[in-house]
Amino acid sequence: MKILDCTLRDGGYYTNWDFDKAFLKSYLNAVNSLPIDFVEIGYRSNERGKYLGEFFYCPEYLLKMLSDQCKKPLALMLNEKEVGLDNIRSLLSQCETVDLIRLAVAPENFERSIHIGKLIKSKGFKVAINLMYMSKWDEIDEMKEILASIRLNEIDYVNMVDSYGGMTPERVGIIAREFMKASDVPLGFHGHNNLELALANSIVAMREGVAIIDSTFTGMGRGAGNLKTELLLTYLNANESLDLDFNVLSATVESVRDLQSRYNWGTNLPYMVAGANSIPQQEIMDWINIRFHSYNSVLKALENRKINQSDDLRFPQFTASMNQNSHGTLIIGGGPSALMHANAIKVWLSEHMNVNVVFASTKYIHHYTDVKNKAYVCIVGNEGKRLEDNLTNANDLEFSCILPPFPREMGTYVPNGLRKLTYELDNTPFSDFQASHTSLALSLALKLNSKNLFTAGYDGYGANVMNRKEKVLFQENETLFETYSVFSGKSITSITSTDYSKLKKDSVFRLLRK
Repeated sequence: MKILDCTLRDGGYYTNWDFDKAFLKSYLNAVNSLPIDFVEIGYRSNERGKYLGEFFYCPEYLLKMLSDQCKKPLALMLNEKEVGLDNIRSLLSQCETVDLIRLAVAPENFERSIHIGKLIKSKGFKVAINLMYMSKWDEIDEMKEILASIRLNEIDYVNMVDSYGGMTPERVGIIAREFMKASDVPLGFHGHNNLELALANSIVAMREGVAIIDSTFTGMGRGAGNLKTELLLTYLNANESLDLDFNVLSATVESVRDLQSRYNWGTNLPYMVAGANSIPQQEIMDWINIRFHSYNSVLKALENRKINQSDDLRFPQFTASMNQNSHGTLIIGGGPSALMHANAIKVWLSEHMNVNVVFASTKYIHHYTDVKNKAYVCIVGNEGKRLEDNLTNANDLEFSCILPPFPREMGTYVPNGLRKLTYELDNTPFSDFQASHTSLALSLALKLNSKNLFTAGYDGYGANVMNRKEKVLFQENETLFETYSVFSGKSITSITSTDYSKLKKDSVFRLLRK
């Protein structure tokens, strides 16, 4: 059995495929000294229209440098969906120093990937097909037939990839045995660690006779990460008498942990839920970390998916005739300025009773309960629950609650006492972001048909310190502000400090000046 370490390739999902020289030197010294058989260095990819680091494109100078400094055979990954007869030559040009080319393949493209693999093989490379989404292989018999049609000299490995981290040891063993009966092409296994079963699943795969196992140092890899290289080597040292220099291993783990403290990969509750339900882990992380859905909402959505059921709660549709004050609308977001300047904002609202108030976020709503203007609360994500948590008695609130259009993927939670004041929009006419607080608030503003639209508490996040979540929300909001203005023909004015370029700038204090 061979070990393939893919720290540089899979770990690139956190570093954007950039690694500094000191880390790279430490890593290469380690893999040269440890019993690792292949080093997968990254992707060879087509242009993506955005910045991605050198290990995503692996230019010629990098391949040459790595072949000079790494004593182990090198591997590269190609995305099968990007590969065709027209670009295979350019993707593989100047890759002579690479030993193994791996194709990441969706199950429905398995048969097509065989033809591409044969073409790559004819150019002198070893070839592995990484067959993804193992926990959702419903057509195992069909895949076994395809596998049985491959001759040993056409493809070097077919790797079983537990993309969602949802496999169990028993299931890994069953699939490995079925595949080995169908074909003599060597199998491999790539385990994700959502349920912390990557090692157990890999041990079963090894006992069934797989020829190659993937791992990364400290499990560094997309989402919940992978089988830990140091754990695999330690297990093999203790159980298979694998010769191992623990001083080298320890030093390497410590160097990677510096990155782990920065990027914080590893499993957690959202990744566990994603793995257990075989859904893309990025989707569930976005639900919770970007969309702020509660865990119960996510679990309810997963249950609905299983039984093919949509949201079962309906409310009256909101219509513009319900609104009596249409001179202006103020949308209040969750930025710190909504709290810092709450008093000034409330004074301005009290002087302009014909301005509606829309709370895109309930984060600071408890500071605005004394507002007498016509007010609405956007209930999206976890806002219904947060509304209850932020108010001593949410049921006493006289603000109307507004929901996205039916059906709502995450289900619906509205405090019981507010259901009589709850309405849903019939559509979000200028945006597909129905799970977005800003999209819902802007769609409501359209319904209110206000002459002027203002925002407060849309501060931005500080362009130099944004994390991934903040970047996604910032860019999404920028798009929404611009799209709204084009669609409605009206500009949007922020009355508190903002980094959003699509908002006009003004000050609540100027507006209060007599």
